[in-house]
Amino acid sequence: MKKISMFMLGLAGLFMTACSETEEGWADPQHFAPEDAITVPGFSASSISSVIDLAQAGDEGVAIYAIPDGVSLPDGFTLQNARVVLTPQVEGEEAANVTVETTLEGLASKEELHDIIANIWNTNPNEVRKFIGHVYYDAVKDGQAVLIDAGQVEISVKIDAPKIFSKYYMVGSFDGWTCTRVEGMEVVNGGGDPYAGDSKFTIMFEPTEKAIADGNVLFKVVPAESFNEDGNIVDGGWDVALSSMNPVATSETEGKFSFKNEYDNFKFDLVEDAVSYKITFDMLEGTFEIKPISAAPEVWYLIGSPIGDGSWHNDLNAYSLEEILTTSVIPLAHKEGTIITYTGFFAAGQGFKLIHNPGSWEEQWGMGADGFVKNDGGSGNLTVEEDGFYTVTLDYAKDELTIEKAELDAELVLYEVLGICGEFQGWKPEKDALFEMTRMVNNRHVWVATLNLEADSPLKFLTDYSWTVNWGNPEAFPTGIGTQNADNIPATAGKYVVVFNDITGGYNFISLDE
Repeated sequence: MKKISMFMLGLAGLFMTACSETEEGWADPQHFAPEDAITVPGFSASSISSVIDLAQAGDEGVAIYAIPDGVSLPDGFTLQNARVVLTPQVEGEEAANVTVETTLEGLASKEELHDIIANIWNTNPNEVRKFIGHVYYDAVKDGQAVLIDAGQVEISVKIDAPKIFSKYYMVGSFDGWTCTRVEGMEVVNGGGDPYAGDSKFTIMFEPTEKAIADGNVLFKVVPAESFNEDGNIVDGGWDVALSSMNPVATSETEGKFSFKNEYDNFKFDLVEDAVSYKITFDMLEGTFEIKPISAAPEVWYLIGSPIGDGSWHNDLNAYSLEEILTTSVIPLAHKEGTIITYTGFFAAGQGFKLIHNPGSWEEQWGMGADGFVKNDGGSGNLTVEEDGFYTVTLDYAKDELTIEKAELDAELVLYEVLGICGEFQGWKPEKDALFEMTRMVNNRHVWVATLNLEADSPLKFLTDYSWTVNWGNPEAFPTGIGTQNADNIPATAGKYVVVFNDITGGYNFISLDE
């Protein structure tokens, strides 16, 4: 232990006078208020002159202030319980103080400082984070303590975080390991600061012929800065490639990765019926996920006060799936690729959410502090600021949700009759032959029905017992966007809840057989 020079020999009486509490009271001296502290001439902490870089800190700790050397304490006294009360210097707001224990020499835990900075700001290693620190010690003798105020210091710290590049490229077996920069193989984030909320980098990968022949894909991810103008990897460029920490011999859909190309290739097996794969890297968490995207579109549902009867009913113990689908949720219809959409009327201030599976709240979209959030059970409801028709669009592969004022081509028609006409009922549009649908409660342009098709049956939606206005789509079942006079929808046998939106022509056949 270092000796601390502070002219304390002549202050023994001061110490003894200050030690007026019982031994039990000093057993936890940190609970004493700072205003009870004494100051000692010559004993004060000083600031570290340079910025503290946690990336350069050793395991023994990092010096965040300095203290004088070479003086003695009065007989029987020892210094203990060194700590610094940090006040974060956050522009425009007041942050709570944080107490950090240090060694007697002023060393703090690198990990603790990292977590404090990450919680208050983010993990951007390029930013210098500043604190005002107030240093305290206890001088202890025979179980009694005196609190010493060693003064204030200024502390400037750069966090230890990985270098995150602006863009990456996927290279691998899918093109025979050419290891060149390939257009369409970009791995990017949303365009924001990766150290401040936009740390997830993604790529939508569509298997090449070679990948399909191999049945799997091996790859690594290389920063854009590692390629020269010709698209080849420069010397040293591989050193900062992302590599998997999982054994390469096994197919993997998630795990940890390294930023230093010190481990194996990423590898995943192709999945039957998957048309693409969403590969996501969280650069701050150091994790990856590979998600197959099926050829069959996903379905997400609106639920809430402006939806159906506004009841929020989503309990399969209290209601049947058919009841929920026809009264309290509305599905988004498939538009293209991995984009699904719904257009309808929303009243200002009425809350709603999106859920993935009726009867469950586990996968949902709601409102967070900084915008829309997915799978956050603590999120708030979505709302619109003024009454009107809005279009809700979700790209479920990219996890992008938008809610925008609808651009309607013409004044909306309020149809008296809407139904399904097809091979299953002899293609008869007339009254008493047409399979009629009913309006969903409180939604004038959303129609619902339960339809049991005993065999495959092409069909269309039409109005007013006439072919004048009809909707078809020969390329989309069980969900799609119907258009006027298009060919028939290729429906297959099964029992369905059918939902149709006469504003957009969007339709969903939701199976009740599963």
